[in-house]
Amino acid sequence: MLGWINPDVSRLVGLDLAPTYSYTRIYAKGDVLARHSDRDACEISASVSIAIPKGGGPSVLHLRPPNLPEATVEMFEGDACVYAGTEVEHWREPFPEDGYIQLFLHFIDKHGEHFPELIYDKRKYLGAPYLPSVPPRKASYVREAEIVEVLESKKEVREQKIAVTLLLKGGYQRCVTLDATDPVLISLLEAVAKRNDEKTRATVFNLEIGNEEGSLVFAASDLVAVSTNPAISIDLKIENPEFEFSRVVKEDYLSKKDMAKLLKFVEAHAGEFRRSRVTSGVRKARRSLVLYDLGDFGEMFRERISSDLPAILEQLKIPAFPVSEIECQLTTHNNAHYFRRHRDAGARNAARLVTYVYYFHKEPRRFEGGSLRFYRGRLENGVYICGEADIDLEPTNNSMLFFPSACYHEVLPIKCSSGEFKDGRFTVNGWVRMAE
Repeated sequence: MLGWINPDVSRLVGLDLAPTYSYTRIYAKGDVLARHSDRDACEISASVSIAIPKGGGPSVLHLRPPNLPEATVEMFEGDACVYAGTEVEHWREPFPEDGYIQLFLHFIDKHGEHFPELIYDKRKYLGAPYLPSVPPRKASYVREAEIVEVLESKKEVREQKIAVTLLLKGGYQRCVTLDATDPVLISLLEAVAKRNDEKTRATVFNLEIGNEEGSLVFAASDLVAVSTNPAISIDLKIENPEFEFSRVVKEDYLSKKDMAKLLKFVEAHAGEFRRSRVTSGVRKARRSLVLYDLGDFGEMFRERISSDLPAILEQLKIPAFPVSEIECQLTTHNNAHYFRRHRDAGARNAARLVTYVYYFHKEPRRFEGGSLRFYRGRLENGVYICGEADIDLEPTNNSMLFFPSACYHEVLPIKCSSGEFKDGRFTVNGWVRMAE
């Protein structure tokens, strides 16, 4: 289930996810889940309602995202709630009946701090037993107002043996036994899945048969199929070519006179800037200040961008589209400010097609850092995900940058020793939205 649904959840949250673990829980009448956030292996979690007892109401989950009001999600059979498990506090009130069944699916970000350490929750593959090195996890539940401490320990297990049947060209069949953690087992499965890969086809296997029968030697190109008992699954890393996004930079975008007026406007409205937020509600994703009312400058930028847009779209290789709105805001980054890896056209803002950022600051420059890091993209199973870092772009004063809103990017930390508002870096930034 984890491997099957992983691409859909990745597309939904706009991250390149890796599965960690899953489990099912049956709730009894009066069961309560204490308010908590999840461990590191649950950066993204999906809670799925599997069964609701006859006469029972919906399965209810309460959530409190950072810096946002509490939310209540009601799920009926087949519904799911996806949330940032390590960031969003969540809990359940007493269940009214016996027999509520919930499925829990957990993932981590492949570009986050816990990958690859926590992939498969430190197991060799999905479905593999837990090894003794995986620490037990303690979770608190309340049943009829009495706290019950549940110790979800992973028992020490004997090294599991896998019976592997190999079907080779010519109808030849042979059975071998391998340890569940034997890397040869993974290589055999990869040889079947990547049979068109020349490097994989050149692999030669030499497997001990046992019972003093010697060994079995064969090339991966001769392997037709593999059968295992018990059944196992692995997350094969199929190679997908990455691609770069186009970018357009226009230097000296405003006249010196207009930029000077804009700097005066910013300083005059310094007290109106507020802490920025992100639509995902993820804590610590961003540090900056933002102002949404640009006065006459808002209209000035909208008109200029509308005029530039046809040529920009051609350079970005984006087909022309009907524009519904050009969003516009003022942002300032000062000491220790940043914006972690993200994209502007997520699930909630799919209509954003073009991102623009106009950079300006006082001269001489009184801050360091703040480069804009771009990431490559790639398609996996028809889903666009983030690839490797591409380039760190250091914007110049009085320059405008355009790029596709689907592109993952990151504002690296800024250092401003004075910490004074006027010494920071400013941007007029926003998005061109397509009419839906």
